[in-house]
Amino acid sequence: MEDSSVVLGSYEKHYFAQCAFAAQSEAKQEDIDQQFSAFQQQEADNARAWRLKSATTDCASAAPTRSLAWYSLAAENWQCANAITERYTDQKRAMYSDPWYYRQISSAADQAKFDTCLAHGLEYIEKSLTLELGNSKAVIYQWLLYREKQKTAKL
Repeated sequence: MEDSSVVLGSYEKHYFAQCAFAAQSEAKQEDIDQQFSAFQQQEADNARAWRLKSATTDCASAAPTRSLAWYSLAAENWQCANAITERYTDQKRAMYSDPWYYRQISSAADQAKFDTCLAHGLEYIEKSLTLELGNSKAVIYQWLLYREKQKTAKL
């Protein structure tokens, strides 16, 4: 006849071994997630650098191609500005009233990033429209960028 405490001890050891393995697996998954996130950021940075190079290279790029590159950079900067103003959205107010109401960006870092995104976006959209005036998508993003600017302007 076996001692029940020894059998119970072996179950406990097995349980704790499973818990330790699960914790180690979670830690590994977090590492994988962080590495993947860094990879995605690096890929986004590479794509942004390529678009900027494409927009600024005169030799092999036609004006519509460069216009598209400037437009895509401006659209990316609109997404940046919009993400910041959305963080400062009052959900009740946005649901029942004007979605363009004033938003006070309280964080200095967010305000600096918002200003940078907006300034670059407007600069890039102007360059896009200079190269191709009839680019309707660029005109829409110009309007969207001015709307983001309006959201933070105290009237």
